[in-house]
Amino acid sequence: MKDFSLLFKNAEKIKAQIEKSLGEVMVEGSAGGGMVRVKMNGNFDLIEVKVDPTVVDKEEIEMLEDLILAAVNDARRKAAEAARQAITRSIGFNLPSW
Repeated sequence: MKDFSLLFKNAEKIKAQIEKSLGEVMVEGSAGGGMVRVKMNGNFDLIEVKVDPTVVDKEEIEMLEDLILAAVNDARRKAAEAARQAITRSIGFNLPSW
């Protein structure tokens, strides 16, 4: 395991590296067999939402809302895992899964 005093000494540098790395991570979540897709970066910023035109029907708004919610949550889970991996690479030891 790395020396913790060295880790703390370099904390700001490591933090900047992690933030840069997470901003470059891009994950995609989907729902409804790909009818709703969202892109999110490793900082959990929602970047893009795409909805297949076939699911846009005013009678189906509730279903569309559920699909968007599911797709965003799918992307958030993937972004959290990507963040955990980026932090692990930066600090040199494994973190537990979130």
